[in-house]
Amino acid sequence: MLVSMGILIVFLAVAISKTGEIKQAWKFYESDCSRDNTKNMNTLLHLLINALSTIVLASSNFFMQVLNAPTRREVDTVHARGKWLDIGIPSWRNAFCLSRFKLAAWISLCLTSMPIHMLFNSSVFQMTGRFGDFGLYVASESFLKGGPYIFPGASLYIKDGLEFEDLKTERSSAQRSNISTTAAEASTWERLDVIQCQNIDRPSLCTGMKDYHNVVVIVDGPGWTRDDFWNLSIAADQLWEPVVPQYDLNSLLMADQCNMSGFSWNGLPECNTDCHQLWKREGGSRTTSWSREISEPEIPWLIHFDWVFLGWNSTLYSAAETGLDGYPRFGSRVNFTSFEVSYCMAEPSMSTCSVALSKPLMLAVVLSIFLKLVICVVVVRVIGSQEPLVTPGDAVASFISIEDRESSSGIVTQEMIRQRKRNSKARDDVSTFELVEPRNWVKKQQLRATAIPRGVWMRTYSILLIGIIAATICLWQQLLGGTSLPLTFRRRGIKLNVDDASSLLYPVLGPSPFLSSVIVANIPQLFLSFWYLAYNSLITRLEMSQEWALLSVDYQPLRVTQPKGHQTSTYRLQLPYRYSIAMIVLSIIGHWLSSNALFIVVSQGSYYEDGGGLGYSSDLTSLPSDAVVSIGTASLPVLILTILGPIALLLPIILSRRILPGYMPVVGSNSLAISAACQISPLAGVPQSDGNEVDAKMGTKNAMELQDLLAAVDQHPDRDGSPTRMKNMVFYPLKWGEVKMPDDWYNQMGHEASDVGHLSFGTVVDDPQPPRDGCWYR
Repeated sequence: MLVSMGILIVFLAVAISKTGEIKQAWKFYESDCSRDNTKNMNTLLHLLINALSTIVLASSNFFMQVLNAPTRREVDTVHARGKWLDIGIPSWRNAFCLSRFKLAAWISLCLTSMPIHMLFNSSVFQMTGRFGDFGLYVASESFLKGGPYIFPGASLYIKDGLEFEDLKTERSSAQRSNISTTAAEASTWERLDVIQCQNIDRPSLCTGMKDYHNVVVIVDGPGWTRDDFWNLSIAADQLWEPVVPQYDLNSLLMADQCNMSGFSWNGLPECNTDCHQLWKREGGSRTTSWSREISEPEIPWLIHFDWVFLGWNSTLYSAAETGLDGYPRFGSRVNFTSFEVSYCMAEPSMSTCSVALSKPLMLAVVLSIFLKLVICVVVVRVIGSQEPLVTPGDAVASFISIEDRESSSGIVTQEMIRQRKRNSKARDDVSTFELVEPRNWVKKQQLRATAIPRGVWMRTYSILLIGIIAATICLWQQLLGGTSLPLTFRRRGIKLNVDDASSLLYPVLGPSPFLSSVIVANIPQLFLSFWYLAYNSLITRLEMSQEWALLSVDYQPLRVTQPKGHQTSTYRLQLPYRYSIAMIVLSIIGHWLSSNALFIVVSQGSYYEDGGGLGYSSDLTSLPSDAVVSIGTASLPVLILTILGPIALLLPIILSRRILPGYMPVVGSNSLAISAACQISPLAGVPQSDGNEVDAKMGTKNAMELQDLLAAVDQHPDRDGSPTRMKNMVFYPLKWGEVKMPDDWYNQMGHEASDVGHLSFGTVVDDPQPPRDGCWYR
């Protein structure tokens, strides 16, 4: 945790020193957008962020589990009040039954995790460069090969603030220069097929000019003369003749400087370009023609010039003949307006993308880690000498070493205790733990599911189902809103690149739309963390039931937090590696999919419009002046989450149907039920340190350690049942079963030894036996 904080502090200090302030984002890496450098850098940094956050949260979770685990004194206090605590799992029951200091520290660690969940991933983000201005030229193929051309082209289209008189003056020199440069260089540009060419300015697909700058649309034909298009009046013809001679061949049809802008419409990213209105596609409406061209690409793309968009000017465009009403009419030749597109030539752009750091977000993360570190130091100093019962092995060792006088002995299960508590009217009713009468042993197989209380199943699956239902609703809303799910990734609907959102949510307005939107976009991350905790707790309960049941199958060393003798180290607080690693992978996949399903879109350039919160919004406080922010969504990650959710739900059900080995009573995490199973016989003994087969299996280090532990204990083989001997037996492998009791115990019970027995833990010296069917046990 300290190393992670040090790395982040250095990174933040460098950012502040480079910019001289704390609010604005720092662009620390820039590259050409046509390459994947910024994308790769962003991915690598997020992998580093996830690694650091995993380390920090793992350390924090360790302390939270220790704080949530009760000490033996706290267990005894709760038992005396007629209640129980949970052992081995995170528990809200424990949180409010332990000391106020533990509760305050536990809640503080939980709260300081929120900035890491909600801000850390978005503290480093990619800024794409998208521009909305580009040159559009329609010409014949001879234009690329040095063919003659005359500005403004055979169509006589004038735009970009020019007047007719400007065509004869220096005011049009910039446009003429652009055309001459394009004619000289366009043959070396990137060639695009018809579909790729359409997508550049198609409203439903265009996303700004990121890969290209200027575009030349090549149409069939050797070239045109002005007479091919126009039947002008004598006066208009005389005006145009010095500019565009009537019979001179012109390889240029039109030239225009276009503007494209991105906006949000009904939650979908849309694109508007003024050049798109210059022509209509075959088939009438744009919507119909576009769908035809995508579904049937073999149909030619025919550009139909709509002369209306030239603007009516009777002086320049009047026909040779007047209309029936005597007024001038438009002089275009309507029989020469369709041109089949062959291909396009696009000029590759050099737009700049960058990876940036949000210093306010990083500062919040650093402060949260610092607070965690302070809390952990205080926790170690305050409760460092205490020994919490973190694992079931800790609880067994404690209950064997020090008898729990508040609990009963016998065949006690967690369901029996819960049923007694439900039948009890008083809140603190110690009768819940009255002595259990001898019970007749009936051997039966138990499923793992019996270790999970019904309420736990309901609460856990309620949380899990809320997440799945929410993902399903989001996917359904995307489909209703127009986001399609085709089999190909070519069209909008399924996006593999988060730069292109299939739908948009409005950014959150306020003093800083960027910071507010980051918090909203990462709310699913916080829910996924709760989802993971609930899921992890359920799997932990199932695995604990298996670990507990194995204590009746063979001699098992206790798994404790501070191992001694034969005891094993708790290499993991809860789950075995085969499950814990799988759970971590599942968590990583879930968080990654969530970050791709709902994410922040930040872009610079002239393409995106500031809609005042409708689609895109600028943030002069946190972002550059030409940058906008929005919340983007993509349907593919939502679809995958919707599929993975039910699959994840099936795993606990499958695990719960497995049969528990042995014959142990199902105690779950219930501290009282565990205590009842640990009522050791006064005749309990420990193996001798020399010659015993168990000692022979010990390693040298463990054997020497055990010798030190038993050095002060009388090693005489007589089993005197002293508390010290009971305490020492926890250092050896234990097994649960029928153990022999003193004669006075049988007399007190009023039965012969063959009629009633006692079930508890014992070592190889005690030789615990499986319970006998039909016998009575207490």
